[in-house]
Amino acid sequence: MAQEVLSLNFREAMQTPSIIITSPEDLLNPNLPPPGELDYQKLKILVKHLKYYPNLNIELPNPISSPTTARNLKELLLEAEKSDTVNKLAVHIRAVEDDMKLAIKCGFKKIYIFGGVIRRNGMSFGTSTELVERLKLVSELANDAGVEYIRASLEHATQTNPSEVKGFIQGIRGVNESLSRPIIKGLGIPDTNGVASPEDYTRLMGTILGLCDPGEFDIFLHLHDDCGRAMENYEYLRNECKRMGFSYCVEAVPDGFPGERVGTRPHFKDIEKDKYPESIVNGVMGGSSWRNAHQTLDSESWTHVAGVHTGTMQTYSSRRKNYPCPGVYSIMGAANTEFLWRLFGRQIPDKKLARQVSKVGREMAARKGNLPQGKSLELAKLAIDNPACIVKMAEAIGREEDWLDKPNGFTG
Repeated sequence: MAQEVLSLNFREAMQTPSIIITSPEDLLNPNLPPPGELDYQKLKILVKHLKYYPNLNIELPNPISSPTTARNLKELLLEAEKSDTVNKLAVHIRAVEDDMKLAIKCGFKKIYIFGGVIRRNGMSFGTSTELVERLKLVSELANDAGVEYIRASLEHATQTNPSEVKGFIQGIRGVNESLSRPIIKGLGIPDTNGVASPEDYTRLMGTILGLCDPGEFDIFLHLHDDCGRAMENYEYLRNECKRMGFSYCVEAVPDGFPGERVGTRPHFKDIEKDKYPESIVNGVMGGSSWRNAHQTLDSESWTHVAGVHTGTMQTYSSRRKNYPCPGVYSIMGAANTEFLWRLFGRQIPDKKLARQVSKVGREMAARKGNLPQGKSLELAKLAIDNPACIVKMAEAIGREEDWLDKPNGFTG
């Protein structure tokens, strides 16, 4: 019988911009607030309550962001062990070996992997065959480590050529058949850039039904609202999954922290209140959100982005200006620093140095909490004036494989 599972997507919530940027020069204001952040102490309280909600999961950020993030997530999983809720905590990672190894080391048993064949971000591959080969590699690591559940998500699913969709689904089935047990149990069909309609999903669900028995994969709904049709798609997909007999997972976000750009739907307020502990859930995200400031979406919804996707957002819409989220935060990317360098008149950014700045910034934010734009400006200027200092700080953070075993020398 088809079941509905609710996933509280705090990973997406962390990508909500703190403010709508309307001009590049806005980012020279040191007082701009950073985006919101997870309160791990409140998250630990929520984890204890998950045992009372059999169809409730949590989606968490990638531990590869920083050593402190990795340690926080490991501590959270140790807390979950006490209440036997480890299998309700999922981590969102790239189809990358280092990501998988660190997720396993943290103790995750449920892992969400994403990739695509449309070249719009760093996890895009040329064909479904190439993507499946990468998924096979990381799934073998997960299988050997005793991971219980993998969701394989095809980015831009409704815009992907049907032959590649077919290749992806048949490919992950082949991965399962090659392992000692089926481990890929979830199929993600996200509307990554918020342009899909129910008609698009009619075609996609028809392809899935033609290839899969309803019990083979759970269907995951991740619906961006750029064109204002996410709730329409949500209702349609819920009904279709029930009609076809597929179990499905609804990914929901906090009301004030809907995610990057204009966010995803449904929000927590759209979900029946008996499906999650409302009073606890609503306190897990804290800090600034542009939605909290009651900004209007009609005129400016195309002018902001956030999170690690800053560098590729222009490929999603020719109308959207490519402005990074202000501040120093635990998921900031190198494009934030590159953008500031261009504002400073530095024409040829050093991409490796920019990555080191973001590495330092992520660890700084994970330790101290997200910091306002002044700190981002400070780090970007330091990288120009004293690059050796940034390099030394980044090197002190250490290697990912050592993050959970020993303290690093970072003192920033």
